[in-house]
Amino acid sequence: MYYYPPVGTVLNVAVGAGKISMERLIRAITPFLIVEVAILFLLIFIPELVTVPMEFFSGE
Repeated sequence: MYYYPPVGTVLNVAVGAGKISMERLIRAITPFLIVEVAILFLLIFIPELVTVPMEFFSGE
């Protein structure tokens, strides 16, 4: 038996609760997804953004 993650469940709930179309919801969240992916790439390619503050607050 295969278990799949609940991908899109929150989107379906939001469409039902807000009584809007899936296309409209996707169009509305696209800028947030673009920013999220950009931050992800920054954290991957510039790891100092994570490690320097971590070292500062840990006292090492």
